[in-house]
Amino acid sequence: MNTKTDSPMRDLLILLSMTFALGLVAVSSASHAQIGFPGEEQEAAASDGELDQSLEGTIERGKLVYDSKCTFCHRADGMGVPGAFPPLVVGAKFDADPKIVDPLVALGLYKDGAMTAGTVDVQIDVVLNGITGTRMFAFKEQISTQEVADVVTYIRNAWGNDSGELVKPEQVEAVATN
Repeated sequence: MNTKTDSPMRDLLILLSMTFALGLVAVSSASHAQIGFPGEEQEAAASDGELDQSLEGTIERGKLVYDSKCTFCHRADGMGVPGAFPPLVVGAKFDADPKIVDPLVALGLYKDGAMTAGTVDVQIDVVLNGITGTRMFAFKEQISTQEVADVVTYIRNAWGNDSGELVKPEQVEAVATN
């Protein structure tokens, strides 16, 4: 064995192993989790026990939910992963396999090669129940009714989506019971 070439290779393997181990620790920490796994709880955003029900307060809470549950797939900028996870930005182009696009078309979330806002009820249903046959999984067991309202409000008002719509927990409950 040539120790001069083995040493850099060994060092590279050690570095890769350490990087992998640190990544596992970071991902397993609830404060760094990007995908909402069952059992994780979102911290209450209100410090005085009363939630700010204004559009601005709801968007602020919705961003916290989005950052902890949605960014892994849909990215912080809402642009998703090309060909795999659709953008949430209205008008953003998205080209993917029909098995990804067809359910979006059926739900009214995709038309003519670009993403659309769809209805509030459809977005609530997608967050609650996911989209069958796709990578979009259900969050109804992972986040509260308030958090669903918050995150849908955030999505409908972030990245230039500026709908001005404020989703209320009562709307989430109505969709959940249908």
